[in-house]
Amino acid sequence: MKHRFFFVGMVACILMNSCSKDGFQGDNGNEPIEVSTVDVTVHTAFSKSEDAWSATRAVTAADAAISRIVLSVFDAAGKKVKDVAQRQGDSDFGDFSSFRLPMGTYQFVAVAHMTASTDKGNVQISSPTLAIIPDAPVGNTFACVQQVTVAGYQTQDVTLDLKLCVTALTILAMDVMPSDVKNVELVVNSDQQEATTLAFNPTTGLFNGNHSFSRTWDASIGAGKAGVSFSVIAFLEAYPKVVSAVIRAYDAEGENLYERTFDNLTLKRATKLVVSTNLFTGSIAPSLSFEEWSEENVTKP
Repeated sequence: MKHRFFFVGMVACILMNSCSKDGFQGDNGNEPIEVSTVDVTVHTAFSKSEDAWSATRAVTAADAAISRIVLSVFDAAGKKVKDVAQRQGDSDFGDFSSFRLPMGTYQFVAVAHMTASTDKGNVQISSPTLAIIPDAPVGNTFACVQQVTVAGYQTQDVTLDLKLCVTALTILAMDVMPSDVKNVELVVNSDQQEATTLAFNPTTGLFNGNHSFSRTWDASIGAGKAGVSFSVIAFLEAYPKVVSAVIRAYDAEGENLYERTFDNLTLKRATKLVVSTNLFTGSIAPSLSFEEWSEENVTKP
């Protein structure tokens, strides 16, 4: 009887010991090992300056004119281990607080963009070099890929500086818009085919291919007014890039009333190119002016 109790006690000790370990095997496939995890908090800042030597212009998520942020974490083997999405209006918009990761080296990939509605879908991040925006037209789009080593036993803070991946062209009509103009269409990089899939590389910020981007507006509310402007945000596969653009004005029946082509336009990342022109009369050659993306105060989290 004494030997029986001793045997039962030994079995209980073995079972208790095995339950205290995580379900990971050592190199020999027999001995379990414990896996330690670390709390990680991620903060985002959004950089709107193209040139590294110009004044830093970082803003918070609330001021970056975006509606969606997705953070994906990839381990050293390239496997996605974390995928977190936020939308404008979330109380912690721009901060991803206290998720846990085992110690190791990771690639943190963050993409933020503006959608027509916060109900639109999230960006799909497949890898540090491929992300797909599910909806058009293209709006403000920021991205960051950063290698992070998770170590220690205290909460680790990570700050990601997301940079604009897009460019913008604005056509400013200095003359009065005729009353018979119903719609206006602007096409950027107009000698290329329209992009059908909005896939880009978050690491480089470059688009996957050489394509055009366009928008069409109901312009009837601008009839009889001067100074009406039309803007398209576009992805390019290289920055800077020399492109052509076409703007067309249509009547209510879809007839092309006015058309202007602008060649040799140099578009840069995070820079808006403004073309001021007499769009409907064409009596004066267009003048080009450059302006920064926006006027924002520097705010650091």
